[in-house]
Amino acid sequence: MHPNMRVSDFIDPVTKEWDVGLLEMYVNPEDIPLIRSLATSSTHRRDTFYRDPLETVRHAESECQAWFNANEVVQPMVQEVISAETQVISLGNICLLDGSWTASAQYTGCGWVWLDSGGNIQLLGTRNLNRRESALHSEVEALRWAMENMLQHSTCQNFGTDCKELIAMIKDPHAWPSFATELERIETLLICFPDFDIIHVPRARNHFSDFLAKTARSFHRKLHFVGCSIPVWLPRPPQA
Repeated sequence: MHPNMRVSDFIDPVTKEWDVGLLEMYVNPEDIPLIRSLATSSTHRRDTFYRDPLETVRHAESECQAWFNANEVVQPMVQEVISAETQVISLGNICLLDGSWTASAQYTGCGWVWLDSGGNIQLLGTRNLNRRESALHSEVEALRWAMENMLQHSTCQNFGTDCKELIAMIKDPHAWPSFATELERIETLLICFPDFDIIHVPRARNHFSDFLAKTARSFHRKLHFVGCSIPVWLPRPPQA
């Protein structure tokens, strides 16, 4: 296999489908059905990072399979209905996310909340990680974790953040070389999001995710929680 081939090189720029001729030239015949079974984005762009295409699609296939499996399972019922602000309701089926970081904290915090088309919270997540290099690194971690959970638990492909720099990174990753490793992981996940979209949400409308991220950052030990409502052993947000 040519060491500089990219995943996007195997996608026909006109039809937006896998280029079977190239696959037959560079990929093991046994792996071609696996690769062709992966959906491609109609708005895909060329990769900015070199990688082994087969390794990438195999990783993406495992993520996609988790998404398909999740769709076959009855979604969990909301145990506690938490009303979102009227302003947020207009956003509809979207995953709002946030990261929290300070130079003195032991952990970086990540938080996200999935709102259904009616603006009601269906699922939320809060976790901490060893402190990352910067606040922007924490935002990237929050997006990656939110995307992984949406693949597993919902069909949502819309994301919202109050960090404009994060949106700029996703739209033009080659302009952020110091984040190459983190953005490569995001690029891999994007293969499973044919209709991916990320928008800017004012901080005032993202207060719940901000609360979850700050709670995780300041928690006294490792934290990793995904559920339909805030557990009793975690602090309550001011609005709850």
